[in-house]
Amino acid sequence: MGICKGHPRRERTLENAEDYLDSQKPTKLVIKLTLESMSMSDNQCESVALSVESLLSDAKRMQLQCRERSEQLSMAATQLRVESASLREQCEATQLDMVHIRRQLEELMDTKHAIEARERQTRKLSRLL
Repeated sequence: MGICKGHPRRERTLENAEDYLDSQKPTKLVIKLTLESMSMSDNQCESVALSVESLLSDAKRMQLQCRERSEQLSMAATQLRVESASLREQCEATQLDMVHIRRQLEELMDTKHAIEARERQTRKLSRLL
């Protein structure tokens, strides 16, 4: 790392950048080659160091936001699974209730028809007597 030798802050920043880039394999090579192949003035070196610090800070912030959002989505998905299971159970219970209601309705209709038939028979027998 010869471009900013003698400047502890810049060297530390660039070392932090290298540590971060180690986890970002495809990007690391391009940025490292670009930084090592350039010859920079102190102002340019300071500017790069500040840019790298800012980028690292932004990357960490975005990573934290992504983790938080991922946790939120995971909790929401779990909640939706629980609600879905509950709704399935309610639906099954409602379908069973509907089966019982239909049977009761059929029985009531059969009873109604039987009562009406008896009433007709009663009227016929009344007329005959």
